[in-house]
Amino acid sequence: RDCLLSRGLGDVYKRQIVGERVDGHKYIESAFDCGASASLTQNEEAVAGLIDKWRSLGIQPKPIVLAEDSVRAMQFTAKEYESRLSLNKVGVTGSVGKTTTKEMVACALSAGFRVFKTSGNNNSQIGVPLSVWEMNDDIDLGIFEAGISMPGEMQSLQRMIKPTIGILTNVGSEHAEGFESMLEKCREKAGLFVDCDRLIYCDDDPLVKKVMDEEFGDKERCAWSFKDSGCRLYVKHVEKGDGSTVIDYVYDNRSNSVTIPFTADSDVENAIHCIAVMSLLGVSDEVIAERMSRLTPVGTRLNVMEGVNNCMLICDAYTSDYHSLNPALDFMGRRMTADRTSTVILSDVMHEDMDSDALYRSIAELLQNRHIDRVIGIGPEISRHASCFGGDAKFYRSTDEFLGETTTSDFDPVSYTHLRAHEKRGN
Repeated sequence: RDCLLSRGLGDVYKRQIVGERVDGHKYIESAFDCGASASLTQNEEAVAGLIDKWRSLGIQPKPIVLAEDSVRAMQFTAKEYESRLSLNKVGVTGSVGKTTTKEMVACALSAGFRVFKTSGNNNSQIGVPLSVWEMNDDIDLGIFEAGISMPGEMQSLQRMIKPTIGILTNVGSEHAEGFESMLEKCREKAGLFVDCDRLIYCDDDPLVKKVMDEEFGDKERCAWSFKDSGCRLYVKHVEKGDGSTVIDYVYDNRSNSVTIPFTADSDVENAIHCIAVMSLLGVSDEVIAERMSRLTPVGTRLNVMEGVNNCMLICDAYTSDYHSLNPALDFMGRRMTADRTSTVILSDVMHEDMDSDALYRSIAELLQNRHIDRVIGIGPEISRHASCFGGDAKFYRSTDEFLGETTTSDFDPVSYTHLRAHEKRGN
């Protein structure tokens, strides 16, 4: 895997990382051609060969840092760099909603603080150190998201981020196959908060409440609830209108009301986390209401673009699992008109809390209930489960096979095509 150039620590570095398919060491020379001033690498043989080449051409060798493991070296450097900065940081983790919550918090606080936030969803073992390197002393508050896919990963992220305020959006079954239980997954995510002074989470989730009570009973907590008026932040009423939502709440026995320009349930919950952060930071109720009203939509992983034959293509880059397919189909359904047909193109779907046979039967039933006109499956596993789908569905064992046997004429004019491809992300 070849990581992107990142400006940080006063220089531009290129990290050479050996990935599942590509060895980034192949790109050391091109990285310097693109302006990198140094390279962090773990392949001594590649470095020696490149230095010999430069010398034979009369070129002064470039600075190269040799490490036993490039990723661990990145993380160590980020941890040391973070220790030299005296900053408050908000750490956001959860199964879904991390990026949206981070973006909302950054938007709401940017008018009163000099805010740094991680770009996109740079929340992984590689993305977090890249983000840490971008910080400097000119900011007041850093806002980071942290994503994991297996036990043991959060500890390294926590050591680099060192958040002082922690937000746990939720804990769901996404990527649960890496954990023995949902409790283990929740505890792993909560590992981000070991050095936090203050914590924000929904008290209505019994699993989250259990972990927070057991592990962080001595910390200042801003638990919020739709049900329990005794919580520090009690949401007493939510009213959705045409394109906006009014949230009436009580925080520390003070009543307030905000209007947000969103109506989705997930956006409402993300907005409540944002309200909690501002309240903990001492932002006045009036300012909270004003800033919440000016929130803007966060970029989605569902992108609509024009395709061939006047088709509309919805490209879904979210994690390819069953639980996130339903809201994606909602997104498609809201854009359907009577004169358009619908096609869903699916790659192999990640397993969660059901076996593969039950998983694909459930997917087929969901697509049938949504009255999808045509289904195309791409991948060896979904092809093996072709019998779960109707006779009109078509299956291809690989993308190359699909492209080789399909032409633009196979897509009707004025149709909607939903393309969902597997992309592994931290969650």
